[in-house]
Amino acid sequence: MKTTDPAVLDEPKIHEPTADAVIEPAIEGRPRRTAVGIKEAKIYIDGKFYSEADAKISVFDHGLLYGDGIFEGIRFYNGRVFRVGEHLDRLWDSARSICLEVPMAKQGMTEAILETIRQNHLRDGYIRLLVTRGIGNLGLNPMQCKSPSVIIFTEKD
Repeated sequence: MKTTDPAVLDEPKIHEPTADAVIEPAIEGRPRRTAVGIKEAKIYIDGKFYSEADAKISVFDHGLLYGDGIFEGIRFYNGRVFRVGEHLDRLWDSARSICLEVPMAKQGMTEAILETIRQNHLRDGYIRLLVTRGIGNLGLNPMQCKSPSVIIFTEKD
């Protein structure tokens, strides 16, 4: 049923900005508020820590191109990682199921997780641990990827 009644028509309304309206420019370089405050998070990538702005992976990483990788979400409370051994056992089982060799030992991974928490000055929060197949070419063959990548980042609850 069509109507021409102006009270029924759904016309867009134009709102003029008021004097007290605050408009923030979209500036890429402006520091953004993160879970740990103004200070940017430190992200672990393959043995080094990077600021959030400098943490980058290649567009040729098969984790990005094909989702070829594994991950664990882990919580920590009062500076202690919840069931870290069980999480790492599950991570290694997942890696084995897709024939992915984790490029470090479990003890080294535990140390990397703990150091990531320390670098971010957190007591409670969430850890995202990723192991990707690594950089390769556009083909699907995982043998083209020379070495897997480990990425660890944290967020405050």
